[in-house]
Amino acid sequence: MFDSNIYDIFDSLEDGITIIDVKGRIVFLNKKAQKLDNIDLNEVVGRHVLEVYPSLSQRTSTLLNVLETGNSIKDNTQSFINFKGEKITTVNTTLPIIKNDKVVGAIEISRDLTSVKKNYR
Repeated sequence: MFDSNIYDIFDSLEDGITIIDVKGRIVFLNKKAQKLDNIDLNEVVGRHVLEVYPSLSQRTSTLLNVLETGNSIKDNTQSFINFKGEKITTVNTTLPIIKNDKVVGAIEISRDLTSVKKNYR
């Protein structure tokens, strides 16, 4: 979906990056997203986002909403449970990936709130 060099740049960011294709399958998670969600990229590539995050639905998944509507969602707080049963809270900005005037995927930038909440209890 992207030039492979961009993935190296994504891995150096402090925020989590998740990318899905037009069918809702996970294409990429940067290192921060893998750490935040406690999952390995190799475990989830090619799997549908709702399979990896079973507490979400078509309606509650920001990635799937952006994929369907083509509209960005900014600064959305989201709590979810990953497929390992762990609760995670993030603030997300989700954007459509558009090629030739068609939505071909979505990218989500996630800031971790889970650890912030734990530190302020």
